[in-house]
Amino acid sequence: MAAHDPLPLPISLALQGGGSHGAFGWGVLERLLEEPGLAIRAVSGTSAGAVNGFVLGFGWLEGGRAGAVAALARFWEAVAAAQERLTLGLFDRTRFGLPPGDPGLDDNPLYLFADLVSRLLSPYELGLPDTHPLEHVFRQEPRLAPLDRLDVTALVAAGGPRVWVTATDVTTGEAMLFGGDVLTRRQVLASACLPTLTRAVREGGRIYWDGGYSANPALKPLMRADEVNDLLIVQVNPRDRAEEPDTARAIINRINEVSFNSSLLWQTRGIERLNDIVVAIEALLDGLANEPAIDEAVRRRVLERARATLGRHAALRRTLAHRIGCPPLNLLLPRRLLAALADLAPDPAEVVMTPLRRMAVHMIDADAPGDRGIERFGASSKLNASRWFIEELREFGRARAEAWLRETLPLILEMRATGEVLSTFWHGGDRTAPATPRFSER
Repeated sequence: MAAHDPLPLPISLALQGGGSHGAFGWGVLERLLEEPGLAIRAVSGTSAGAVNGFVLGFGWLEGGRAGAVAALARFWEAVAAAQERLTLGLFDRTRFGLPPGDPGLDDNPLYLFADLVSRLLSPYELGLPDTHPLEHVFRQEPRLAPLDRLDVTALVAAGGPRVWVTATDVTTGEAMLFGGDVLTRRQVLASACLPTLTRAVREGGRIYWDGGYSANPALKPLMRADEVNDLLIVQVNPRDRAEEPDTARAIINRINEVSFNSSLLWQTRGIERLNDIVVAIEALLDGLANEPAIDEAVRRRVLERARATLGRHAALRRTLAHRIGCPPLNLLLPRRLLAALADLAPDPAEVVMTPLRRMAVHMIDADAPGDRGIERFGASSKLNASRWFIEELREFGRARAEAWLRETLPLILEMRATGEVLSTFWHGGDRTAPATPRFSER
């Protein structure tokens, strides 16, 4: 492929949630927004990641990249102030003359009481008001109060990213995607609704819980972003832990980490498999186009046969979907194959096709060597939004983003300059357990 100038590099961002650990994502976003070599075209977020994306969008509309940085800082300052007011400062160890240290709340009496109550009684049984805790944050800060409805179309027109958030439909268990054109604060709160802490959010006649239960975050909308081949995941939840959890709280924490990461890992593996398919189909198309022994008539017959097969497949799938009462799925096909089939003027009603292209997956995570990453903090620290702690997370996020810009981005640009699209992140692979030894081998 011909070489081209890869700067600025268009990217899409996938933002994970994680309570107050979302301040790590704040630090990452702040540093990426300062980088002129990146063009952020799309954002998909869940829970705290959804809130970060929502606030980023409003700030961008106010003042571009600098406005987004300022809005994120205002929001997280408001988060710290709201927690201090609601907990009377009892979550902040520095209020008692202690130095900043372990942000965990496992020994905090207020946290232990609230944690016990949440395991015995639901917000409904407790009679808690139908007000999301983050509403206190938006209402406290006058400059955040107007953040009610984000005009995503206007944001894109202003050079900003298209924004999506994901919530979990309680009745179906499926991920529900909001945004693209308009995004409301209510939809963002649905994405950040932990059912043990607050009532489900009702929106459009449906009820929703935290999006992390179904997609943390959803990558599908980012694969549709025009002319963007690089997807950067900002992962907050630890993937790996060196030690076996052996306490009840540690086990519950690890269960949450595994469940909140599983959908993301399967999505990234699925993208790599799709990349393999796209490469194979493009190689076949190159063979059809460039092999001297294959004339134009043969090439055309091969493509016509492919179109007919796809048409039959789509018709059967449409019929089956109608019989079982579900909407049919579009055919997801590589762009070059779509272009080749379009030359044959296919009937649009016969096959509804969605373009597919190679996507390179990259990651900035909160892990660090020697247990110095976010994995050193317990699950209870996700509810600690003390100023010193979220500032520590912000600085950690900035440092991880800086390392990615310094070490990984040059590799991406080197590949992109030659037209290659390759991921710099993949997790494991198709792992299988080792075969059990036969008795004679034991």
